[in-house]
Amino acid sequence: MPVLKTENDWLTPAEAAEYLRVAHSTIYRWAKSGVVTLYRIGEGVTRIKRSEVEALARPLPRAQTPAIDLVRREACVARLLAMRHRLGGRGIDLGSIVTEERRALDDRA
Repeated sequence: MPVLKTENDWLTPAEAAEYLRVAHSTIYRWAKSGVVTLYRIGEGVTRIKRSEVEALARPLPRAQTPAIDLVRREACVARLLAMRHRLGGRGIDLGSIVTEERRALDDRA
């Protein structure tokens, strides 16, 4: 990551974009959506607080894996066992059905 060029607490949008490795338009889009605040200092002159830019450069905390919902998992297992019993000797590939059900379970988790 490039070093910030200015020694004060304010950056130009161009310096912020270079530091964050994004386009200038991204800085203005973030300002419009409220991610960063642009401060108007003069006629056509805007600055961003260095602390806001540095906060954006910090890595996001890792998402914690959700706890397994045992009740839902047991319900899915019961459904699979019921399907196995129903399908019996019909020559249907239960493995593909299990895979589909697991994906459905993961999508809901």
